[in-house]
Amino acid sequence: MAAGFRNTSAFTPAFEKLLGEFVRDRNYFIHEFWVDRLSSKKGVGTIPSVEDYEGILHFISQLAENATKIENVFEGLLLNVLYQIGMDNWPDKIDEIAVGKWRVHLEDFRAVLRTPEDNQD
Repeated sequence: MAAGFRNTSAFTPAFEKLLGEFVRDRNYFIHEFWVDRLSSKKGVGTIPSVEDYEGILHFISQLAENATKIENVFEGLLLNVLYQIGMDNWPDKIDEIAVGKWRVHLEDFRAVLRTPEDNQD
């Protein structure tokens, strides 16, 4: 997913970096995180330490925070697309309640768009 958006000149480098880090961390969480935690060097069946739990909490909290930031941008993108096609052409699945929730994220989307000034670098 992230590779599809990278270097398109659509988003700021900071958002592309966030998206890339999120995908990396999400993949780690899904494929390796719990295996790493459960196969402790202390041995099978060892109760994790407070530090272990603090590390788990930090990693998951950061992953969730980044997921929310990215979700907000894409909800703003979706709303922008809907505005572009016109309200009369919205798919039946799109209801006003969802659109109302997405409105607050339109600025999140606009904030990560690359501007002409960004392209002069």
